[in-house]
Formats: sequence, C-alpha cells, structure tokens
Amino acid sequence: MKNEHSDIGQRLKMLRGSLSQTEMGKLFNMPLRTYQSYEYGQRVPPSHALSSIARKFGTTVEWILTGVDERADEETGKGVLKKEPSPGEKLGQDFAYIPQVNGRISAGKGLAPDNVIEMRVAFRKEWIARKGNAKDMVLIKVSGDSMDPTLLNGDLVLIDRGRKYFEPQGGIYAIAVDDTIMIKRVQVVGDRAKIISDNKMYEPFEVSADQVKINGKVIWFARELER
Repeated sequence: MKNEHSDIGQRLKMLRGSLSQTEMGKLFNMPLRTYQSYEYGQRVPPSHALSSIARKFGTTVEWILTGVDERADEETGKGVLKKEPSPGEKLGQDFAYIPQVNGRISAGKGLAPDNVIEMRVAFRKEWIARKGNAKDMVLIKVSGDSMDPTLLNGDLVLIDRGRKYFEPQGGIYAIAVDDTIMIKRVQVVGDRAKIISDNKMYEPFEVSADQVKINGKVIWFARELER
C-alpha cells in the first residue's frame, strides 16, 4: 500500500543518492528510524529538517514537498518549473563514495579488518581519478604505533587495491606476511623485501619478496585532531 507521503520519500531517496540511510541520518543529526520514516513516506520532515536537507543538496523545500522548483529564469525574470534531474543527482555526479570498512589494520603485530562496510566517504571524482580507479579504493583505520610519526593509531588510510605491485621507490603498503595483515613501508631489492616500521623502536626485517602478499598501496590518510 502506498503511504500518504511516499512521493516526498522518493525525492528524499533521490537526494540521498549513493549515501546510505544511516549516513543520511548522521548527516542531519537524526536517528536512523526517524529518517527512514520520512523516506518511507510515513511522516513529513519538520520545517527545520526540510530546510537543512534542501540547503545541503542545493535544492528547495518546495521541490522536496511538491517535486516542482519554481525559481526565476535568469534571462526573462519569469518563474520557471524545474523537475528532473534533481539537484541531489547533479551533486552526486561530482563525487565518488569510497567504502570505509569496520575494524582496523595493524601498524604493529597484524590485525585483519572484517570488511563490513561501516560508511562511505565522499571524494571528488576528479581527485580520485588522478590516483586510480575508485572501485579499487577502500578506507580503514590504523591500529598500533609502529608507523609513528607517519601514521598514528586511529588514522584513516585510503588504500588503492589496484596497486598490487611494489614500486621501485618503495612506499607504504597494506601487506600480508604469513597471513599477518599489516601496514608497513616496503622496499624491494632483488628477490628480497625489506619490511620497515617508521617508528625506530621497531627493527626492520627482511623476507623473500614472494612471501609478501600485497593488498594495496596507502595513498592518502586523514587524522582527527581530537579523539
């Protein structure tokens, strides 16, 4: 059975784009079930929520409520009716949404992520395209101190899983050695791989290069100033 406000819910879904309902709720500081009640057409968002959503996605409260956006035409000064595509769809076209998985990847003794997507983080498509293929990217938090001061415990790292090879100049990689998953700086000389911790308290070690499984290269990180 169609809910009374299902048309409003459909327009909210269009604005949401590739964001999850959970992410949408967090974005506007509302419980998941509250946001779902709006998208499922069970209730109409209050005026302050409508204003926040419209402002965030560059549309109007009128469009969310009615599907019609009546604004002045720049040339004629007359009102015009604007329908599809929605402003949310236009906004979404500028961004790639990279999954952040649960768990952490160790910069110490090794810790496997659980690969359950916790949320998706928006990056400008043009920036991601310069780095690689967005479909190969994943975000995860660092655990441990062995990569201090480069990477700290709790830092969020962007891993390009398309780079499953060691570059001549080396770099920081997500690797597995004997089924232990970790983030380390790696340098390869000949058939040997040198596994390096940036924290001088941890000694580097060497293994045969074919013992190292490359999960991807770390190409970016983010750090919270307060945790």
